[in-house]
Amino acid sequence: MIRRPPRSTLSSSSAASDVYKRQVLLSPVRLCARGILFAFSFWWINVDVEGNPSPVDAPVLVVASHCSTFELLYFIYQWQPMFLCHTTVQEVPFLGKCAQLMEAVFVERLDETSRREALTIIDQCLTRTKPRPIIFFPEGTWTNGQCLIAFKTAAFRLGFPVLPIALQYPHTSLNVAAVGRAGTCFFMLRMMLQLYNRMDVHQLGVHTPTLEEIKNPSLFADNVRRVIARKLELETTEHTHEDSHLMELTQDCGYHLRNAAATLDVASVQQHCDISAEALFKLLHTFKELDLDSTGRLDYRGFLAVTELPETAYSHNLFQYLDPSRSARVTFADYVQRLTVIKNKQAAHQRMQLAYLLCNKSGSGKLTLAEMDAACENVNVPEARKMAGMQMLVPGSRGGADWIRFDLFAQWLDQNREVLNMFLLSPSNPLLKLIKWH
Repeated sequence: MIRRPPRSTLSSSSAASDVYKRQVLLSPVRLCARGILFAFSFWWINVDVEGNPSPVDAPVLVVASHCSTFELLYFIYQWQPMFLCHTTVQEVPFLGKCAQLMEAVFVERLDETSRREALTIIDQCLTRTKPRPIIFFPEGTWTNGQCLIAFKTAAFRLGFPVLPIALQYPHTSLNVAAVGRAGTCFFMLRMMLQLYNRMDVHQLGVHTPTLEEIKNPSLFADNVRRVIARKLELETTEHTHEDSHLMELTQDCGYHLRNAAATLDVASVQQHCDISAEALFKLLHTFKELDLDSTGRLDYRGFLAVTELPETAYSHNLFQYLDPSRSARVTFADYVQRLTVIKNKQAAHQRMQLAYLLCNKSGSGKLTLAEMDAACENVNVPEARKMAGMQMLVPGSRGGADWIRFDLFAQWLDQNREVLNMFLLSPSNPLLKLIKWH
């Protein structure tokens, strides 16, 4: 989105009146924010400024690394910026009202439509004659401050100059990074009992995007992240907020499930399995609700309990499909990779293999003409299409053994993708009992 000329605004007297009212109403909020920082031993805050930037020069503040809620309190006191916050904040007494006074933009983080609407609102606000600064924490989550994770591109899609701000909390005995322990009373008490907690704020030079960066927000974000990382003397990693959220969701789970979440690359899963991050999180919730063992994996007994299948060669083959390593346990990674095949149109060959397996009710590994006929009847394949398929597949039977070669079966399904979807998405598919997003 390329910057547009300022739109028409309200009269100067009305605008000045709104600004005055906001300043008056926000004065106690500012004092409260500074008071909280005092209570947690932030007696003074070191601020290092490069140049003399103003909200007009760079209305977008990009802050990293994002370690705790204390940096937001600092910016409320010092800048009173607009900011993005979750829709649920509106319902919080006092805090919701304060957010409205500061013209916060409320967004549902996992709703793509909500995120898109939020960017439209922000773009409109920033094209005012005298825009208020808006603050972004592009990492999207708290980190431990030891490196900079991949930046979200929302702040950079607007095409405005940005003011990079590097934050760090130098410490000797207590790291105030709140990731994983923000709500614990002991941690909060320790912070309050510290003689001095230190926060260093480095306002770097304004970064005005090039034409190439405006066209490529990811490049814009990477370049700004590199500037901040250089100032903080930190390494960068391509792990994202979604990776962090996935790990957070498995904190109370078995070792293998925690390990799977820690090693899973959400962006790679999205690309290769053709699912959104939201769908992946839903799969994780569903997997956790299955009859898992103590390590966080699904064994054969748990598989039979969920699918309500008897112990037969057919059920054994389906379980082996989910367990390619033949470890007798299904990991979360295998669960995602194997079950997303059901709807992943990029994995045509794997979908046909699964359809062959589902139709082979005897579990012999060789699909018979009788099984093929029964499968077509079960999913209501049109008679004409079924007969055409049977005529095509009959020559594939070997020596009167009455079984169908997979290559001919795949060829028929390649010509009849609707039938392939009918086999995989039919309620009779027992694997659908393992997932809830279908």
